[in-house]
Amino acid sequence: MGNLGRVGSPSARRTVTFDNERLLKLATFFGSAALILTLFVAWHGSPLPGDLGAIRAVQDWTFARRFEGVVNALGRFEMQLLVALVCLALVAFGPRLNVHAGSSAERTVAAWSLIAALGLRFIASPLKSMAQGERPSSAYDLRITQHFPGYGFPSGHVLGDVVIFGTLAVVAPAIVGRTAGAAARVFCLAAIVLAGPARMTVGAHWPSDVAGGYLWGACALCVAIFLGRRLSGSR
Repeated sequence: MGNLGRVGSPSARRTVTFDNERLLKLATFFGSAALILTLFVAWHGSPLPGDLGAIRAVQDWTFARRFEGVVNALGRFEMQLLVALVCLALVAFGPRLNVHAGSSAERTVAAWSLIAALGLRFIASPLKSMAQGERPSSAYDLRITQHFPGYGFPSGHVLGDVVIFGTLAVVAPAIVGRTAGAAARVFCLAAIVLAGPARMTVGAHWPSDVAGGYLWGACALCVAIFLGRRLSGSR
């Protein structure tokens, strides 16, 4: 995954894949798809056609159930806030600790991107109120591990994983350097990919809730990187 932005240093230019204009186009694409799905859920109600069969298949998937505890814990806001604060601390004090990372401009973009990502994570709540999608229940003969309050669409855990860990994956090399950054990207990608199945295995969300989380999360990720660059003064 390349950096979703363009900053001034030569090393940054070698890893750039998206400028501001393309970032906004991606945000518009994912946001439009997410809005269409949100409006459909609001009109149709949950579950959507195909949701029941899909969630039963996921709940029968032994691999997903094996990691559900760890992955769901990573999706909690407290955990994501801790990860973001550690990264912000590394941005501020990494050079003093002899952590080989990006330039000062790259670290500034990383810091503002993470701050923006933390704020954008909270869009899940108004979106849930808009869609008012009901969560899975034992009435459908599903595995429900606990009581999950509130509406289900979109999955706040998935949305948060995509925007927080997605942003971290983009900016990791600027924070901890290329080698450690590559390892961080693998970890972040795994957390994002497994987030959806993990929410379904515990009975917290329908597949459509998860899809909404991924779409809104992708939109928020693009916006976070865009805001990070603009707030840092990068062009």
